[in-house]
Amino acid sequence: MSEATAFHDADGLRSLLVESVVAQVPRLLGLQCRVPAMRACGLFDRAYWNYAVVPFPNARMQEASLTLALLFALRHPENPYADRAALRTCALSGMRAWAGIQLRSGAFNDLYPREHSYVATAFSGYAVAEAARILGGDSLDGAVRDALLRCGHWLARAKPSPVANQVCGAAAALAALGALLGDEGFSRRARELVRGAAERQSPEGWLPEYGGPDIGYLSVAVDYLGKYYSLSNDSVAAAVAGRALDFLEHFVHPDGSAGGEYGSRSTEYLLPDGLAVFSPACGSAARILASFGAALTSGAAVSVPALDDKYLLFNAYTYLQAARRDFLLPPGAPPADGGGHVWFPEAGLAVCRGEKVRLIVNLKKGGAFYACWPGTGVSVHDSGVLFKGDRWWTGCLLGSSVPREVAASRAVCEGRMGRPIDNRPSPWKTAALNAAAALAGMTAAGAEALKWLLRGAVIGRGGTEGPAFRRTLSITGDGGVEVVDEGDLPAGARTVLVGSRLDTIYGESARYFTPSQLVTAGSEMDAGAVAVGNDRFRIHRRLSPGPGGALTVDLEGRG
Repeated sequence: MSEATAFHDADGLRSLLVESVVAQVPRLLGLQCRVPAMRACGLFDRAYWNYAVVPFPNARMQEASLTLALLFALRHPENPYADRAALRTCALSGMRAWAGIQLRSGAFNDLYPREHSYVATAFSGYAVAEAARILGGDSLDGAVRDALLRCGHWLARAKPSPVANQVCGAAAALAALGALLGDEGFSRRARELVRGAAERQSPEGWLPEYGGPDIGYLSVAVDYLGKYYSLSNDSVAAAVAGRALDFLEHFVHPDGSAGGEYGSRSTEYLLPDGLAVFSPACGSAARILASFGAALTSGAAVSVPALDDKYLLFNAYTYLQAARRDFLLPPGAPPADGGGHVWFPEAGLAVCRGEKVRLIVNLKKGGAFYACWPGTGVSVHDSGVLFKGDRWWTGCLLGSSVPREVAASRAVCEGRMGRPIDNRPSPWKTAALNAAAALAGMTAAGAEALKWLLRGAVIGRGGTEGPAFRRTLSITGDGGVEVVDEGDLPAGARTVLVGSRLDTIYGESARYFTPSQLVTAGSEMDAGAVAVGNDRFRIHRRLSPGPGGALTVDLEGRG
């Protein structure tokens, strides 16, 4: 995939944003129950209302009501759905179905019954409130209005999530509810949440996502800060977003894609609405938006067509919101780049550069890295080594390593491997989760404790108990990348996989496809081929661009 150049045509970008959503409308409407005779009418969770394989509907899927409301209201040459009365009916049906699945507490479920989910309540509450504002008239009927009030009261009382993007979403929801319902208490609580986010922001600019920065989720936080700012004009939100965007720009790749395994949650997407909101006053937002537009054109970005059904329902409306903004794409501005060598010690992220190559590595996540050679179309994502045997071991877990050396052309980390996380469902696991949710959900404290126990087990777990390892990355004089993995050979290891995407943490919005993933599939070898003596291993690789957009890998087991 060739590199993207900055996109400078604002009207052209608006058309791209609208087209990307319009093309998915048949899929989106196919996910909604549109039969008035069915009790599930209006719900978008097809696994619940059609397949009957889950016992409750996911409230976040009702966020698609805002997508339909925006399509109804947006008059644009690429939108054939404007002013369609049937589309408005579908949006209203989705909003009323959302009100019908609200828990008595005012909260909503996301991943399991009686969850009282902070994120589902915040994000779906914002979407329904904004849909009601756009549609006007009978959209704020008794049931929807009452549900929005209960939603706002629950969010205003709830302990803020430790996950930054969710707090920013709650602020946007409360601001939208305050403006829609005329409740200054909601608006005041929204301001408090934004100031809390500002206090938690790293001096490096990122907002915490389960122990570190993540590129996709940071864009979610910026997106909701933009929505909040458009309702409040709060300068604190603009300042938080500006620092976040200055950090984020370093992790937009030359082809316009962004993120990967080097982030705390491995996401590889950007949401455009926050970029659009802040672009007139923030140069990094304008440059990232220009690169995003080019990536939409080339297909390099994880965008609406690449999303699964669930995240189509969650994210499509942000594209339409961005298309409605007066965003800025300065003529002649370069694509997002972020400058030269940069080291973020708190994040553990280093951006190293040679004359021909760019390298991004997370030294607190086993040395997971992204490398690219601008002008060649060659790039690679690498998550470290995976030893397979009676037990499996990987270094690609957040917190599994510590930095040992960082320079403009060299980065070194050391740590201990952990067990890959492979959470597969089973009848026993499902029964146990439902039982635990039923008991814990009887109290707010119990529901909160269960939530973070589960999330900590599959997202925040780092490896500290396994074999020791060391990873050294160097940019060579001829523009290649030299990678040396070495350490204690795990007992019982039979094979080793290297040079591939091995991240196994739970990430709902990770692991989508981008064309760059076809550059390399990694190499699997017999563990004996990398053994040094009886109890050590060493793998030495040299990576460089090859002909026709291929990656050349010179691999040596024992170095």
